[in-house]
Amino acid sequence: MKWNVGKIDDNSIVIVIYYMYVEDIYGVDEVWVINLDRRTDRWNGLLEHIASKKIMFRDLKRFSAIDSKSMSEREIKKVVNAKDLYLVKPDTKRKYHEQLTRGAVGCYLSHIELWKYAMNQNKTLMILEDDVRFNDNFVAYNGNLHYDMLFLRLIMRNQPFYDTESYAKPHLLFLMTGYLITPSACEKLLKNALPMKYQIDSYISL
Repeated sequence: MKWNVGKIDDNSIVIVIYYMYVEDIYGVDEVWVINLDRRTDRWNGLLEHIASKKIMFRDLKRFSAIDSKSMSEREIKKVVNAKDLYLVKPDTKRKYHEQLTRGAVGCYLSHIELWKYAMNQNKTLMILEDDVRFNDNFVAYNGNLHYDMLFLRLIMRNQPFYDTESYAKPHLLFLMTGYLITPSACEKLLKNALPMKYQIDSYISL
């Protein structure tokens, strides 16, 4: 929300309040939310959360997430590194965060489909997962950073390097719940994205 203060005459002041869309504040072309068709509860919950925070999107787009539960073994083998196929069997549990799981395959593919779209359409995107939650200063971004990717929230494994008091360059990270990404960054990441060996956040940071 922005405030404009102007004078009508020496004795009167008018205040005009106008709202800014997230796309304008962050300078992105489109905002996409990754959401499984069967998880309408998550989609509706996110919309309620956004409304409660009074956050305004010009056009919040929903990406129908790739559901790895419905993928055949043949489809899985096409995208997962052969040595890591044992990790994506339905009953296998991972020991380390970066290891793949069956569910992570669909999540990974959903992100890279949006990367392809951003690269092909030459658009900078804000990509959100449907469990993202915003804090009260979400719309306080100052827009003065140059970036390939800008994460809205993450967990950092190692000590980050801080550019300013508000922004950090992480070495290793967890979470892909919300980030901005440019077409050039998408092009770089897509070069080695498949076959997948790790969780999507580990692929980016390892």
